[in-house]
Amino acid sequence: MKALKPFRLFGNNSSAADAAPEDGRVVELFRSRAELRKQHDELGAEMQRLRDRLKQQEGATARVQEMIEALEKRLESADTGLSTLVFYHLRALWGDGREIISLLVNDLSAKQEERERKAFALEGNRRQFQQRQASEQQLRQAESAIVTARQQLVAFEAMLDLPDPEILSWLTGEVPVPAEHDSRFVRRLIAFHR
Repeated sequence: MKALKPFRLFGNNSSAADAAPEDGRVVELFRSRAELRKQHDELGAEMQRLRDRLKQQEGATARVQEMIEALEKRLESADTGLSTLVFYHLRALWGDGREIISLLVNDLSAKQEERERKAFALEGNRRQFQQRQASEQQLRQAESAIVTARQQLVAFEAMLDLPDPEILSWLTGEVPVPAEHDSRFVRRLIAFHR
């Protein structure tokens, strides 16, 4: 009977109630195990990636070490030592020269941009000054036209005080216009009627 109890074929129902919480724990253990396995696989992949990277770094370090050893051999040799030193000094000088030229180019381009900005501002100021002068000229012309119009208005008001037959005789050309009434307005009026 004891052997059959785990299969729950015989026995009371109270053991079945105890088994339900135990089943929940078993399921939770399986879930935890799956998560641990997933994390283990991720760590394994990370370790492999780091090993590959370490091999790459070791290869790069070995290449640099070989280059340093070759350089030391060149410098030790009486035949190639001096020319090697000269080469590396010239290479360093070339790098410094490139850096200085780069700084000079940057400085010159900044100055050129500043010059162009100032030229643009000066051109804008010049255009604005010309527009102001043109506006002032138009204002002076308008003021002159106002003065002329007022003079014509005064002449026209003076003509309105004259008798109509006298004005008609001027318009037809029978009588010349008197000097006190002779104005541009009157001449234009006579020209209009002829």
